[in-house]
Amino acid sequence: MTGPFKERSLADNERSALRRLKRALTPYWRGALGFSVVTNALMLVTPIYMLQIYDRVMVSGSIDTLIWISLIAIFLMVIYAAAESGRRRALAAAADKLETLVRAEIFAGAEQNSENRSTIAPELSKLSQVQQLFTTQALTPLFDLPFAPLFIVLLFIIHPVLGVIGLCGAALVVALTVLAEFVTRSRSETVTEHRSAASAIAVAMDRHKDAIAAMGMSPALRARHDLEAERAANVNLSTSGVEGDFSSAVKSARQALQVLILGVGAALALSQQISIGTIVAGSIVLARALGPIDQIVGSWRTLTRGRAAWRALKSDVLQRSQTTTQTPLPRPAISLQLDRMAFAPPGSPRGLVEPFNLTVKGGALISVVGGVGAGKSTFLRTLAGAWPSHEGGIRLGGVDMANWPQADRGRHVGYVPQSVQLFPGSIKENVARFGVANDQDIYKALEAAGAVETAISLPNGLDTQIDALGHPLSGGQAQLIALARALFTKPVLLALDEPSANLDPNAAGRLIETLQTVARSGTIVFAATHDIRLLRASNSVLVIGKQSVTRMSPSEFLSGAGQAPVRIAASKGESR
Repeated sequence: MTGPFKERSLADNERSALRRLKRALTPYWRGALGFSVVTNALMLVTPIYMLQIYDRVMVSGSIDTLIWISLIAIFLMVIYAAAESGRRRALAAAADKLETLVRAEIFAGAEQNSENRSTIAPELSKLSQVQQLFTTQALTPLFDLPFAPLFIVLLFIIHPVLGVIGLCGAALVVALTVLAEFVTRSRSETVTEHRSAASAIAVAMDRHKDAIAAMGMSPALRARHDLEAERAANVNLSTSGVEGDFSSAVKSARQALQVLILGVGAALALSQQISIGTIVAGSIVLARALGPIDQIVGSWRTLTRGRAAWRALKSDVLQRSQTTTQTPLPRPAISLQLDRMAFAPPGSPRGLVEPFNLTVKGGALISVVGGVGAGKSTFLRTLAGAWPSHEGGIRLGGVDMANWPQADRGRHVGYVPQSVQLFPGSIKENVARFGVANDQDIYKALEAAGAVETAISLPNGLDTQIDALGHPLSGGQAQLIALARALFTKPVLLALDEPSANLDPNAAGRLIETLQTVARSGTIVFAATHDIRLLRASNSVLVIGKQSVTRMSPSEFLSGAGQAPVRIAASKGESR
């Protein structure tokens, strides 16, 4: 679907996601707003109390009146505390609901991500920044801000001159706030860019410790990290200074306005236009009117970062197609069809090969060969469904893999990348793909992969914990565990990238026997390899050359007779 229809679909998805989020958060917003009405109404207690003290108690000298109005004021302040606590709880509950809903969208979007780029961690970080708006109470002054004009109106009611002072003061504080945003926005973005660059270097250094240590790259990478961190620190320091200047200016303006309104109030009282109690009450009302603006300035950095993170989440997460619940499909027939298929890394303008057709039936063990950069790994990723095809389609058992939900399709596909990726957890959990499984099925997968001896020889057997870097497994051990994971669901299609690369000759020989057994059981096996023994054991060889894909027998390939064979054309299909 392309053109205006696709754009309309994305817009509908975005509106739908935002609508669901809005419906879910509406009760919390209403609760917070209701509590804000109560808290702002009760903010009038203090000025009214002071007005009563000066204009009634001080004039009448009545202790009873003082006691009663004090008790009433304290009672109302208790209600104020309860309302403020209720507002904080409503915002905290909204933050929790927001986190739950958007996190689900993030993970659903990651499953649909066809660009093979990391999205989960960055988007969860953005979500955390949005949550800080709620948990740090940075949103609280925004709920109070709509009531600021009411306090200004109250100043006009007390006396027009005091109202004018309050209005002009509010305009001045708002102008300073907007100017601060204009001046510091680009600087804050620069700080974020440099910090992200420094963080990326640090993550890379942590992931590739062995290579860095072996080649002595640590000092150079550390210098690059320190350079980015220093740039971020310098810009952040200057930005903090500018923000501090504006914050000080706002606070100074507020104090000056307080002095001004007290002075003008005193002059009006001397001219018998207002009472003495009104002077103090007017000062308190002005403080209430300007308070939210002052608080917004104080939490400006949190607000700007949260706003930017929210915009990014709306763009990157809520615009994506939403995951729909579908009935799981039955185990597909063991057949693979490539229909005018071309492959390339996501985002590439053209395919690595011309479109071609290929049909493979169950029981095939096919070796994939080609020069460096020919696209063997890209082909296997595309075949396994990790990347979309650049052109054409892939059908497994007659089902289009592009339209097959990832979680359901993955049950029938096994994939072992060239760089084996195991996850923090036990051997048992990794083999079972972190799903629910009994030990017997796990042992069967290990046995099928020839990895039982490897697993039970570990310190804690199947309960041995693996960290994010795959420790304490060696490269060969990790390869076998990854193969067991790929075989765990008895897949229809198995795609392996250099499966014997990290194995010793004996282990590689056992692996080849395993792959032959798996193929004889009916599974379609593709293996990118340079291992001559695996090539000889294959049913056929798929040669990826420059803009061409060729299929031949192992004997033809190894004898060199197939150096210039006919390419698999898009108009032809080929079966095992």
